[in-house]
Amino acid sequence: MLFRSLHVLGFAVALVWAQLAWSQTGDQVGEKEGHELEAAVEFVQETGVNGNLRVIAFQVTQITQTMAILAAEPGLAVVPVLRKNLNIAAAKHQAEWDRNLARAYLKFLTAEELSSLQKDGRNSPYFQKFAGHQNDIGDEMKSNSENIVGEVATEALVLRVEEMGLGER
Repeated sequence: MLFRSLHVLGFAVALVWAQLAWSQTGDQVGEKEGHELEAAVEFVQETGVNGNLRVIAFQVTQITQTMAILAAEPGLAVVPVLRKNLNIAAAKHQAEWDRNLARAYLKFLTAEELSSLQKDGRNSPYFQKFAGHQNDIGDEMKSNSENIVGEVATEALVLRVEEMGLGER
């Protein structure tokens, strides 16, 4: 009976030990990924590669039925005000866009490589790798951030419709 109790106790201690080791490893992995993501977000923001959210959202607005209706209103300067509204809407979503872009870069480049690119630009030994993955990164962003672009475009158009008093006809 004592042997059996010691065996069960030994098993319990081993189980707790394994859980502690696993949770610490998980925390360390999460911490490492957090630091890598922070470095990648810094790269995205400092290099300005994140500046295309407004441009892409503007392109989306141009193919909407709402834009066709707004453009048909005589005497209205739709585009300049729409651009202002895109700036407002994009500002709300820029941090999420930056994180998604950082994650996309991290799928193809390490944080160290991104740091080198941030520091040395075209002179970085990783520049060719960076350039070679632009289409891959674009594909990642399209699949992971299409909703953000849609939200920015929609918010900008809704603001414009409301400003024009066309919301309730």
